[in-house]
Amino acid sequence: MSDLKIFCLSIYNKNNNLFKGFNYIPVGLGDNIFNDSWLVDNTGKNISSKNQYYGEYSFHYWLWKNHMTEISKSKWIGFCTYRRFWSFKDCESQSIDALKKNIITNEPKAWDNSDVILAERLNIGKIKNSKIIKNFGIKNTVSNLKILFKSKHNLLEHFKIFHGIDHINEAIKLLPKNDRLGFEEYLQKFSFNPHNLFICRGSKILEEFYTNVFSWLFKCEDQFDMNKLRGYEIRMLGFLAEHFVSYWFQKKFSVYENPITFFDTNKKMS
Repeated sequence: MSDLKIFCLSIYNKNNNLFKGFNYIPVGLGDNIFNDSWLVDNTGKNISSKNQYYGEYSFHYWLWKNHMTEISKSKWIGFCTYRRFWSFKDCESQSIDALKKNIITNEPKAWDNSDVILAERLNIGKIKNSKIIKNFGIKNTVSNLKILFKSKHNLLEHFKIFHGIDHINEAIKLLPKNDRLGFEEYLQKFSFNPHNLFICRGSKILEEFYTNVFSWLFKCEDQFDMNKLRGYEIRMLGFLAEHFVSYWFQKKFSVYENPITFFDTNKKMS
């Protein structure tokens, strides 16, 4: 029996049998109706109504508040999505057969000396000027003209361009003092562990992470008028959490960066 428990998160109410075939637990998010074979985030103590702001973290909150006892005996507890899976190599699976060959269903030896597994880091690189102007806006671009001439952009600049110039600055101020400077330093980097994908060695690490990340996200939610957010900004809390995952786990634990395979089960199995 595998010591690896993986929750596979989806906004589509199909392909749960595929996820179960990998010994993954199917999780339904969003407004679709999911049958009893799925775990969902709208029972018990939950923030399901705020899914548009929190993304997959509406399920993480549900898990934290309702299901930790159920997973407390698991050696490894982790998360993937309906289109991004833990893999033996960084690739895009072209078929369901290729996905079955690439996907990890049991913990590999490479994880033995690690506390946390994160997705292999993604390099930001240079953002095209057309994307900067489109997402940052003409006014912000004119006020920050230097951003157009940089050879590459760091995480802070990337966040400001795509998720709001003021939000990240205000969010940083809401972190505890011991994380504030560390997170600011982290945001000067040019790569991070993406997609809010992580696997923890045991529920103790996971619970510690939840305590820290939700304390911060709830403060951010109180600070911002969520109803005024538009476009990519709507998922701002989820994007903040994505960076916090990379920063916080790397700071506190021994991390192994594992490849991810892309396969959109909603489109390719429709």
